[in-house]
Amino acid sequence: MLAEHSVWFGGHSREALFQQAVETALASSVKQWGDTRKVTMKNIVFNGKLPRFLGVDRGPITINGSLATPHQGQIFESGGRQTTFSPSFRMIVDMATEEIHTNMAGGPSDRRFSKWYCSDLKNWETGIYKKVSVEGNQEKLPFK
Repeated sequence: MLAEHSVWFGGHSREALFQQAVETALASSVKQWGDTRKVTMKNIVFNGKLPRFLGVDRGPITINGSLATPHQGQIFESGGRQTTFSPSFRMIVDMATEEIHTNMAGGPSDRRFSKWYCSDLKNWETGIYKKVSVEGNQEKLPFK
């Protein structure tokens, strides 16, 4: 990009390519990052085939970050199915204490009619962590 002439420019000048890039960027509509990062968490067996009112699938939810950010998350297609790469279990540990702060996308049960099905999803989306200590006390703390 710093060279005046390069085979990568395809016979065009560097200035012409920069001008074309700027014009293309200015002609496109601006979208917020979260608007392009929404996915529906579909049941792995039913894959979105059941009616929404049954509550098997959840979303749309926003996948924060990218492969190059602390809040990692990637959306891609694999085998004809939308797939995501994102930490489903998050934890924060201070080794000087006897406690752990956790949340997970979904919940500890895969049974749709269990009260634990997707019980932690809202906490995962909003960055609220449960504090679990040796004494068994729990409280919700925001970490962003």
